[in-house]
Amino acid sequence: MRWLGATLVFLAELSLLASMVWWPLAALDGPASWALAVVLPVAVATLWGVYLSPRASRPIAPAPTVVARTLLLLAALPLYADLGAWALVAAHALAVVVGTALSLWRPLPA
Repeated sequence: MRWLGATLVFLAELSLLASMVWWPLAALDGPASWALAVVLPVAVATLWGVYLSPRASRPIAPAPTVVARTLLLLAALPLYADLGAWALVAAHALAVVVGTALSLWRPLPA
């Protein structure tokens, strides 16, 4: 079950990056929208890769990692809501919550 949780968290991460490209392009005008559409996902992907990924080069403790990952993944929800993409809000929230829960779940020894 942990692989399913990790897969859902990975899909939520991709969804987060997509929301950070889509939102500035749809909500803002001019060159600032394009700059944010490039800078936001690159900054988040860099932060994720350095500190939060399973193979992070500078990992932090497990509990703060889970909290930071979850909060960062939930940042996509207001972006999707502002765009009016309610199906994506629901799908993303479900992937974050279920994926995080399943990735932390460990079966009890028999």
